[in-house]
Amino acid sequence: MNTSTDNHVSKIRNSLPLALCFAALTLIFNIAGMAWSTDISISLKQKATVQGVDIHLGEISRIDSVDPRWGQKLDRLVIAKAPQPGRSRQITVDYLRLRLKQMDLAPETVTLSGSQQVQVSREGLEVSEEEIAKIVDEYLRTNRIWGDAAVTIKNLQISDDRTLPKGHTTYQIEPPDHMRSLSTIPLAIVFDVDGKFKKRVKANVKVAALSSVVITAKPIGRLKPISVEDLKVEVMDLVGLPANVIADIDDIIGKRARRNIQAGEFLRPDLIEMPPLVKRGDMVVIVAETKGLKVTAIGEVKSAGRLGERVKVVNLDSNKRLSARVVDSKTVKVEF
Repeated sequence: MNTSTDNHVSKIRNSLPLALCFAALTLIFNIAGMAWSTDISISLKQKATVQGVDIHLGEISRIDSVDPRWGQKLDRLVIAKAPQPGRSRQITVDYLRLRLKQMDLAPETVTLSGSQQVQVSREGLEVSEEEIAKIVDEYLRTNRIWGDAAVTIKNLQISDDRTLPKGHTTYQIEPPDHMRSLSTIPLAIVFDVDGKFKKRVKANVKVAALSSVVITAKPIGRLKPISVEDLKVEVMDLVGLPANVIADIDDIIGKRARRNIQAGEFLRPDLIEMPPLVKRGDMVVIVAETKGLKVTAIGEVKSAGRLGERVKVVNLDSNKRLSARVVDSKTVKVEF
């Protein structure tokens, strides 16, 4: 009796792993069969609008699936890149089938219906010409390219493609080199939307920058001191002029011409210079100071010099030749 019972129990134990293995395989195949036999219906729209950089299947179709997991996965499926903001592109049903095949979806599990192609548009906002003009005007004024000149925009040509996607928008302006001297300034305005989209808008601008400019009223000879009678002030457009034209007449009075200057020339720092305060043969006071001790002597200047320049002088008491810095027309200072 006991022997028979033991044999029966032994048979059950031996067959149990095989039965469990068979059950597990059956479950796996059933689950796989359910996954692949999921009934999916995709109905394409005729038109669709997207906002992002990608086109998702859920944006261009209606998706019905017995298994909601497949529905969610297909809803997020990237079909193609979205068109540029404000533009559109076509997605055909044949292209969609190819994308579904790339997901290893068996054709018999998917039913496609609706339109044979979808016109996909991307939302966008156009930056108006007025907004571009305001950006350019603010940039020119803020950067004071022509100093205190009164700047006005005479003409502005802007590229046509100015449509941006919706989002947080910032911009920066890329100017050309040597902008001050250009009659037409090619600016590039680079827009950034959410750090994901960039667009470069070209703006070619002609400006007038009116300011007072000092010009010669008559010819001035080389090394001749310049007086008020030699000059006149006119309002001129600084665009195209050298950057260092002189606008204040007080910056010129008391100086002299470095070369012959014709009438009607606008003055620049390189055309004028301060006359020397001392010249060869002048008698001056030589001053030497060190730690509370001050010594003076009479000297003779041996070379011309302007304020702050070093000149050669001879101490008439000791007959020594020294190098000293010009303090004024009567004084030079020896530095230790």
